[in-house]
Amino acid sequence: MEKTLVLRAKAGDRAACESITRIYLKRVYASAYRILRNVDDAADIAQETFIRAFGSISTFDESRPLYPWLARIAKNLALNTTRKSEYRTAELPDDDFMHGAELQPDENALRSEQLNSIHRAIDALNAPFREIIVLKHFEDCSYAEIADILGIPIGTVMSRLYNARRALREQLQKVEEGT
Repeated sequence: MEKTLVLRAKAGDRAACESITRIYLKRVYASAYRILRNVDDAADIAQETFIRAFGSISTFDESRPLYPWLARIAKNLALNTTRKSEYRTAELPDDDFMHGAELQPDENALRSEQLNSIHRAIDALNAPFREIIVLKHFEDCSYAEIADILGIPIGTVMSRLYNARRALREQLQKVEEGT
């Protein structure tokens, strides 16, 4: 189905472009948000991602999966945004926290505290480790998708993910100890 949509989009079919956008918009937005931590900027980047993708869809190899290509575009646009000197992040409560609304108040507070600790620990990681943790555990990307998005071999994905998880454990320990 994806290949058919890509071929139709290459032929200029607007309905196919709209379908692709509908299918991937949430993931592309989430990918941008994880880097930018700003709702408005993530929405702008998601929109710009699809504009750029459809502007160069003719160069896309339809035998490859589409999401890694879209994620790479979003990642590059988001990183370019963070390099601007005036860029600032604005935190938003994690969507997962909203699913805990049926919990008791003390359970909600504990969950919120745990999510904040996790976010602080992830934010403290160096960029390559943070990026690979987000792709694997928040974006649910496979090793092959991560390799494609980052432009690195699968073996490098596996070793970097191992090292990133180790560094995340150390950061979580520091956050829990308050250091």
